[in-house]
Amino acid sequence: MYYKTTFRGDWGINLAKDQNLARYHIVTKGDFWLELPYLNSEYKLEQGDIVIIPFGEAHKIRSFQDSEIMTEESLLKQAKHNIESKTFEIGEGKKKITNLICGHFNFNSYRTHPLISSLPPVLHITKKQLSKYKGANEIGSLINFESDSIKMGSISIINRLTEVIFIQIIRYYIESNKVMQNIAQGLSDPYIKISLEKIHDFPERRWKVEGLAKEVGLSRTLFSQKFKETTGQTPIGYLTNWRLHLAKNLLLKTNKSIFNIANDIGYQSEEHFQKIFKKTIGKSPTKFRKTYHL
Repeated sequence: MYYKTTFRGDWGINLAKDQNLARYHIVTKGDFWLELPYLNSEYKLEQGDIVIIPFGEAHKIRSFQDSEIMTEESLLKQAKHNIESKTFEIGEGKKKITNLICGHFNFNSYRTHPLISSLPPVLHITKKQLSKYKGANEIGSLINFESDSIKMGSISIINRLTEVIFIQIIRYYIESNKVMQNIAQGLSDPYIKISLEKIHDFPERRWKVEGLAKEVGLSRTLFSQKFKETTGQTPIGYLTNWRLHLAKNLLLKTNKSIFNIANDIGYQSEEHFQKIFKKTIGKSPTKFRKTYHL
């Protein structure tokens, strides 16, 4: 789903959280500020930039850093809306103009897919970063052209092109992130893919190499060898890293106790969890939460 939105002058809008959507904003003209309260961070996006918020976290978009924020419902009441051409116009005059292609993706069971569930809460890719992929900027220009003209088939074309852009951004993130590379490599092997899905879906289980090997129908030795060759990690090493990835999210997103978090991700001993967390992350879970929790 997408809409082309034209903002004029001074504006601000608060977009509520919707965990079932992966939202995106493509800047086709001008610039704007994006604020993610959850991360206590702000980004300035300029023409050609793209931002994806994979898990639908609440965020604010505005023309200037000090622009007044309105609810989505209040702002949309003021907007000129054309359902047929999928356009919104907010504000009047020839003051600062920002054009965005805004929309969202829906995934089938995306939370349990190892690749998608490993994404960060925000992906901001600049025009310069995206230009390393041949044709990426041309795709952006074509999206802008089709959204301006709205000819027969334009909406279908834009939907397909935004899918291509999304895949390119995922590719960019994978190539610049070692953890993501390991996951992507693991998904290329049908046996390892199953084991990754089991680990991601049921991190709380007391997994052993023998159990994972049995799940995919391989011997312990062959499974261990194939897992290491494919992902660059041992099965238990990968399991530990994934559990700690989940632990960091739980520490930042929830008020759960350290004991409950440890149990949720598969550690029966809070002391053992604390020891592994500090050794790997460099801080105790408590200090990590105090340092980064909003």
